[in-house]
Amino acid sequence: MKSKLIGRYALFPVLLAFASVLSMLSGCSSSPGSLSLVVTFAGTSIPAAVAFSVDTDVPTCGNEIYAENIIVNSETRGLKNVVFRLEGEFENKESPIEVTISNKGCIFIPHVAVAVVGSKIKIINDDPVFHTTDTYLNGKRFFNIPLLVGQPAPPPRPIEEAGLIEVSCAVHDWMKGYIIVHTNQHVSLTDESGMLSMTGIPPGKYSYVAWHEELGEQTGEVEINKGGVTSLKLAFGDVSQTEAVNQAEESSLIE
Repeated sequence: MKSKLIGRYALFPVLLAFASVLSMLSGCSSSPGSLSLVVTFAGTSIPAAVAFSVDTDVPTCGNEIYAENIIVNSETRGLKNVVFRLEGEFENKESPIEVTISNKGCIFIPHVAVAVVGSKIKIINDDPVFHTTDTYLNGKRFFNIPLLVGQPAPPPRPIEEAGLIEVSCAVHDWMKGYIIVHTNQHVSLTDESGMLSMTGIPPGKYSYVAWHEELGEQTGEVEINKGGVTSLKLAFGDVSQTEAVNQAEESSLIE
């Protein structure tokens, strides 16, 4: 009897090793992938920045404010502030965040932001002048906050619905901003070079939406490979075009 028990116990290391191999194989089959996106401006010429003449709070705001609706890198033609999101249901492994919108220099910083449902918006006034922050979520009034000089920032407001939040100031009518609120954490926006990266994406084929405040919206599909990096290139057309030019191409850098 004792020898039989010893024989059974001797099998335990083998069984444990086999289970470990199965676990590693299972993990490899679902190893998350990454996405590398480059967005360029495909218009015939890069639009010149539009300047607004300022007649309110000039000592703080200056004589001119330049619009941020189209920002193109002069060397790479990379397009800033394109919001890219993957559609579908994911396990939200990241907690909702707090998005801070600052009134500074009589513009909103950041001009475009992203968030997920459940996040909160914090509005602050870094200027020595009076501002208001008026917001609309999907076309409906969300909140309107007066920001008195020297007063504490109001409590952050929770966002309970996905969609587009438009931000403006009633005192300074050139001030515009946007927040894209998504249902999952796979949402981001391009930087000054027109680039962004996403990590931790489960392998599979996904629909995507790329949004720009001035140049419209593009949709398509992209396949994320396990453990690999998928490259995607998009191009938005000239302001005068009725449709944005879509030159999407994708390639897996790791098969």
